[in-house]
Amino acid sequence: MKKFLLIVNTSVLLFLFSYAFLPSKTAAQTPTISQTTSQANPSRSSIWVELLKILFGLGAGQQPGYPTPPPGTPYPTISGSPTYPISPYITPPPQPGGYVYYHQCSGIYGNPWGDYPLPSGCTICEAGCGPTTVAMIVASLVDKSIDPKKVVDHYKNAKPFPYYLGCAGSRYSDAKATLEFYGLDTTPYFTYSLGNYNELARDFKGYLGSGWTIFALANFCDGGCGHFFWITDISSTWAYDPYYGRREAPPIDENRYNPFPQYRVAFGVRKK
Repeated sequence: MKKFLLIVNTSVLLFLFSYAFLPSKTAAQTPTISQTTSQANPSRSSIWVELLKILFGLGAGQQPGYPTPPPGTPYPTISGSPTYPISPYITPPPQPGGYVYYHQCSGIYGNPWGDYPLPSGCTICEAGCGPTTVAMIVASLVDKSIDPKKVVDHYKNAKPFPYYLGCAGSRYSDAKATLEFYGLDTTPYFTYSLGNYNELARDFKGYLGSGWTIFALANFCDGGCGHFFWITDISSTWAYDPYYGRREAPPIDENRYNPFPQYRVAFGVRKK
C-alpha cells in the first residue's frame, strides 16, 4: 500500500511539474474575473503552488466575496486609510429621513460592538463590514433596534447551516439572504470585472427612481481589499460606508477614492 501511494504521489507531482511550465494561454483565452476571485489570470507558478496546497492540504480555501489582503496590511483588513488622492468635498444630496449609520469599530460614536467576536475568528471591527452594512440597511428600512451584534448573531444561528463570518470576512450571498429574512426586497446580482462607477450607474439608473438602494462589494486596493457598503444615491456614489465613512456625516462620496471602488458584485435592496 505504501509503495502504491508513493507511486501515485510521484506521478501527480510529475504531472503538476509539467503542467506548471506549459506555455501560458493567449490574452484572448484569459478568463474574466468572476464574482468570487480577484485574480483574472493566475500565473503558472501560482497554479503550481495552489495544486501543491490541494495535494498536501497546506491551507484552507478563500471564502467567496471577501479577499485576503496582502501580507503586512494592518487591521481592519478591509479599510486602511486611502493613500490615493481625495477629490474636493461635494455636498451630498438630501437623504430620506430615518437612515441609520453604523461604524464597525468601537471608540467612534461610542458603539459597543467593535470588539464583538465573529464566529470564525476576528471581530466586527476587523472583518465585519458585511454584517454592519446589513445592520444599517435593516435599521434604516425595517427595524431600528437591529444593530451589527444582532446581525452577527443571526449569521451564527442561520438554518440549516450558520453563515460564514470570520477573519476572511463574509459572503454577499449571506448578506442578501439576511436582508430578505428581515422582509426586504432584493434584485438579482449584478457582477462586474472590477467595474467602475459608470457601469454601476448604468445598471441601477432605472432602479433608484423606484426606491431601490444598492448593496455593493468592491475592491479598495489593487488585487483585493474587498469591502461592503450601502449606496443610497447614484448621482455620484453616495454611500453609507461602515469604515471609510466614519469621519464625517453620511453619506460619503466613494468616487473621491478614484480609481476605486472597483466593483465586483452589487444588488438592489428596498422596503416592500
